[in-house]
Amino acid sequence: MKRLTLAVILGCALALAVQAQTTTIQPPQVFVTATKISQEGLVTHMSGKVTIRADKVVIEADEADFHSDTQEIEVRGHVTARILSASNEPSSTITADRILFRLPQSKP
Repeated sequence: MKRLTLAVILGCALALAVQAQTTTIQPPQVFVTATKISQEGLVTHMSGKVTIRADKVVIEADEADFHSDTQEIEVRGHVTARILSASNEPSSTITADRILFRLPQSKP
C-alpha cells in the first residue's frame, strides 16, 4: 500500500510528501487518514478507511470531501462519529450514512 502525506493549509498552497497517509487541515487542526487522498481544485477527496480527528471528535467513514472555499467536510458511507471524554474514552457515538459539517473559523 502506497502511503502519501498531504498537508492542506487553508489559504496557502497544497504540499505533498511521500511517507504517511495523512491530511492536516488548519485552522483548526484536523487530522485525516485515508487509503487514497487526491486534490481537485478547491476540493480534497479522501476514500478508503477515512478517519478524521479534531480535538475530542473522531469520525470514521468510507469517503470524505473537504471544500477549502467553504470550510466544509462531507463524510459519506458507514459514518461513525465519536465524541471523546476528557480521558479520551468515547462518551457519545453517532452513526449515519452522511454528515456535513463546517470547521470553526480560527481565532485571531
